[in-house]
Amino acid sequence: MKILPLCLLILLLAAAPVATAATTYSETEIDGGVLIYDSGTLEIDEFDSETDPLAGPDTSTSALSVSADGFAGARASSGLGWLRSAANTEAQTGANSSSQYLARATSSWTDTFTFTTADTLLIGTNGTVRLAVATDGGLLTNVGLFGSADASVSVSLRVSDVTHGLRDLTRTQSRNSAGVLSGDSSLFLSADIAFVWNQPFDVTQELLVAASSSGFEGLTGSSGIAQANYGNTSEWQGFSGVFDSVGNPVNPANYSFSSGSGVDFTQPIQAPPVPEPSAAGLAGAALAALMMARFRAARASVAAIRAIKASGFEVRPLQSYHA
Repeated sequence: MKILPLCLLILLLAAAPVATAATTYSETEIDGGVLIYDSGTLEIDEFDSETDPLAGPDTSTSALSVSADGFAGARASSGLGWLRSAANTEAQTGANSSSQYLARATSSWTDTFTFTTADTLLIGTNGTVRLAVATDGGLLTNVGLFGSADASVSVSLRVSDVTHGLRDLTRTQSRNSAGVLSGDSSLFLSADIAFVWNQPFDVTQELLVAASSSGFEGLTGSSGIAQANYGNTSEWQGFSGVFDSVGNPVNPANYSFSSGSGVDFTQPIQAPPVPEPSAAGLAGAALAALMMARFRAARASVAAIRAIKASGFEVRPLQSYHA
């Protein structure tokens, strides 16, 4: 058995990180309203914000509102190494009204990483880890008769330590009413992250989506539909290399990796099977309830509401807007 010199052992103990609890976070927000011109007042204005922060393995939250004139739905879930976020809206106006809907969904996770070594040539020096995050999903907009619709997505990776401070790597995309896609060409995140050997650093990944739609004021049949569907998961892809301060690969036998949660981030992490409806399911359920609501020109049917609730969504049906 190899005995470490006393001075080196003391140095390693002093540099040893204190494991911190990893956290996951999910938040959804919906907002919908309509203005009836002849009354000049806001007849309906619904706002719902749900959060679920947790020091644990995963979180999930959702919000859904259906009315005779549109809907807003959002769902977010997260686990260590994976994220899901989806948002959908539709709005339609009448001859004497305007309506608009907004939905947002945010999911994130945070953990503490440490690369530990006994190599005296590495201790206290800078190292670099090459990592990646892959995000699957898409943006859709559709408008009729001068309606408007916008959808956007942002995936971020933030790294922080006492030596290098905060570093933020973000990819964004958005799609406007004309269907034009702008922003980064890809949401794939790949980066070389600097760290200090034997010094812990915090890593946070966040997935934010938003969808908004509205109809043109006073124009019957004007509508907008927006979807930001990233409920098919943003997943951690693991490490593809660890390097010393001059860029030379470091032999894995010369170091160990640990996380505050105990999760092995050196390898790709696969999200568990989707336990909740996908964004497409959300849109389908909401559209079904929406059609029923329009057919009755009032609230969505009790059966439709029960069906959506059975899918795990919180439902707040609204009254018909038009006079």
